[in-house]
Amino acid sequence: MGVSPNPCRHGFPQAFAFDPCGHKVSSGLFRLSCPLLVQAIDLLEDEGGIEDVNARLASEEGLREDFMAVNLAHGMLRRRLVTPDKMGLVEETIGKEGAGRFLDSGITGVTPGKVRDAKCLHAHVADALMRGRSANAIGRATLELLEARGVRTDGGDRCSEQCNYLVEETADSWRYTPQKNKQKLQMRKVRRKDMKACITKKERDRETKDDAVVDVDGGSGLPLNGVTTAASSCKNSTTGSNIIRIRGDTGVRHDTTDGTGEPGDGGMERGHRTMRVEEDPVAMR
Repeated sequence: MGVSPNPCRHGFPQAFAFDPCGHKVSSGLFRLSCPLLVQAIDLLEDEGGIEDVNARLASEEGLREDFMAVNLAHGMLRRRLVTPDKMGLVEETIGKEGAGRFLDSGITGVTPGKVRDAKCLHAHVADALMRGRSANAIGRATLELLEARGVRTDGGDRCSEQCNYLVEETADSWRYTPQKNKQKLQMRKVRRKDMKACITKKERDRETKDDAVVDVDGGSGLPLNGVTTAASSCKNSTTGSNIIRIRGDTGVRHDTTDGTGEPGDGGMERGHRTMRVEEDPVAMR
């Protein structure tokens, strides 16, 4: 929907705004896109950057008030962006009650009054880049801290290699994959592996079930006294009869010999073969 008004020194936007009801309902409004800043903030958060900011929020009332103002501003902006025709999608996705909380939520979807947890420094920096440093004290302080650590917040020497699609990617190109993206990719691999294993198991179960199917409805005339479940089957090579194991201690023998005792073809056609229930110790093993 829009990009940061002040591009980096290479001419690329460092943050962008997106529709909260675009391809999915999302409480975020601004996203940090500069790979150099994302990398620097990932490192800062790994070193306890969020905990440091939260400690300041606990002790500095002015910082909490600024955080509250940020949350209220995001709520107002979200209400302007979510038009009545989009509201139906929001309510359908998260319910009417959830839609109300969604509209009023602050930066990154936090409850407006909860101002003691910064949640995500990337979001605060993106907000400062989109609305101006004076609009977000946490974002401004984070940028100043990065600059004090020697990070060029207006762009590094080679970071444009990732942003410029005209630059051919090589093994030596400057690239950074955000930690959150790595986690998402890893989770996606795990989900795909689990799904594949689940599908394979279902196919095996289906094959086993198909191999053990036996007609036990009322038309057979068998005194089964309720529903039985075929778990496995075996065929006696001498008599030609199929023994189906079922729940309990009773085996269902499907005689395919027409009572002759001669090896049969294993057919299961009702009306031309006989079925009887009997205690069969071999079948129950």
